[in-house]
Amino acid sequence: MRNVSVSEWVVIGLIALLALFLGYWVHVALIKYCYLWYARRFCRKNKLELLAWKAGYCFEESGGKRVKTEYTAFALDCWDCQGERRVVNLLVSVLGVKAAFGLPGFPAAPNGSPRLSVLWEQGSGPPSGS
Repeated sequence: MRNVSVSEWVVIGLIALLALFLGYWVHVALIKYCYLWYARRFCRKNKLELLAWKAGYCFEESGGKRVKTEYTAFALDCWDCQGERRVVNLLVSVLGVKAAFGLPGFPAAPNGSPRLSVLWEQGSGPPSGS
């Protein structure tokens, strides 16, 4: 192994640190600008008025382990066209909305798919429907 100078280690450390920050900002940008756009479009198509939203990481439980999926869970607090308040849960990816739960005409929970769990950001759950 060749001798590596301290300045080379500093450059490697700065690149690693920069990669972490870049990954975080890409994650935030996807949620705020891509996934939220899909959620708002879903609300417009279903005649819902979006009041609040909460995003969370979606995990698949298989073999006793939790594996992060490519989907982000969204809990939307909405008014429907009859003036009732509803909480709608969406599974959203870069390509659009995969599944919706909690509206009449939609299933109450995913059927036939692997068991999913959600880790909500900022340590809190979805908006309440009350």
